[in-house]
Amino acid sequence: MGNYLAFASVTATISYILEEVNRDIPGIRITTKPLDSIDFQSPVNGLNIFLYLVAPNSSVDAVDTLARDRVGNPINNPTLLVDLYYLITATSAENDDLMAQKILASAMRVLNEHPVLLRDLIRKAVRNKEGLESSDLADQMDDVRLNLSPLSTEDVTKIWSRFPNATFRTSVPYVATIVLLESKMLGPPGYIGSIAFSSISQLKTPFIERIEPQILEYAPDAKLVILGNSLKAPAVSVEFADNNTTDTTFATPIRAQGISDKRIVVQIPNEIEPGILKVTINHYLSSIKEDEQKVIRNRSVLKSNISPFVLAPRILSPRQGKVARGSELTIKFEPPVSKEKAVFVYLGDTAFPTTPVRSSKPDRDSKVGSVKFIIPADTAPGVYLLRMAVDGAESLLVTDENPRSRTFKKSIGPYVEVIS
Repeated sequence: MGNYLAFASVTATISYILEEVNRDIPGIRITTKPLDSIDFQSPVNGLNIFLYLVAPNSSVDAVDTLARDRVGNPINNPTLLVDLYYLITATSAENDDLMAQKILASAMRVLNEHPVLLRDLIRKAVRNKEGLESSDLADQMDDVRLNLSPLSTEDVTKIWSRFPNATFRTSVPYVATIVLLESKMLGPPGYIGSIAFSSISQLKTPFIERIEPQILEYAPDAKLVILGNSLKAPAVSVEFADNNTTDTTFATPIRAQGISDKRIVVQIPNEIEPGILKVTINHYLSSIKEDEQKVIRNRSVLKSNISPFVLAPRILSPRQGKVARGSELTIKFEPPVSKEKAVFVYLGDTAFPTTPVRSSKPDRDSKVGSVKFIIPADTAPGVYLLRMAVDGAESLLVTDENPRSRTFKKSIGPYVEVIS
């Protein structure tokens, strides 16, 4: 799998798929030229596919280095996992821009109907393509997916500007992911081939569809449900990361009873802090023996897409109470947060900055679980709902669920009554 024909095979398959545009507009010519080689002097109704970038895939361990045994013999076939970035450009006879727009729209519709380059399509595309008969792209362990690439107009323009002799035409960026390139250093499978890579071949890239709940209130036993596809593997962990930084991550191993191919239930790590968090699922090899192949053992083989959720802080006290205008109010909450983080408290809809309350325990000096602020002297007396916010994550209010109550389905707490 993944021989030197992989890139050309992906391009050929996209070309093959785009032949369906002829059903909408007969006579479309499909080309695979650099931008400055497209003939805009004598244009035809056509589509050009240009591979402008090859980059390591960001969601997996993209570069697998060569491993050797004690005597220097290779024990694995190192792999590269890459994404291919394309520009699809429509041309039209007599440079009729209206016709080019029709061609481009048809092409996008067709590609949207083929989010995965199916193995049968790949085989059909390369079968009669001179020089691609020995392509093994259709046999790689994971599907090649085709998606619109999130490039801005400015980025697309920069690509065109590198070809000063080319005439700019509206183009659409696509990315093909993941394409696997494997070295052929080993002959018949040995220990690694029969165990390690046979394990890889059984894995599929995990995909997160959604997280429930999207807003989770922290509790010591709070759990998150992750729904998706291909979630189960020999060894799995769920990685939590702060959306505002890549420095703080926590990976939680998942036991067998907490996982299926469609669902994972995971407890929130105690070290995690409130905010907008990113979740990724990691798949690992677990069949490598402890005393052998240490280069590969416990290496992350596949990573899922990133899915966000909000971890809301929970106010412990006061849940209700009275406070005089001009006096200090202390809010206790969980989980503790880094002392550098800004914590705001809301009285009703008015936000107030806070000051952290230092812990007397040295081991907790880096985090705080209490903040304080002064109730302004000009605050109008009355009952105010009480909330707090950390990194954009607000604590949740309690809703009255008693259908006989006058406040049914309304927020009733936490609250404080401000008195004169």
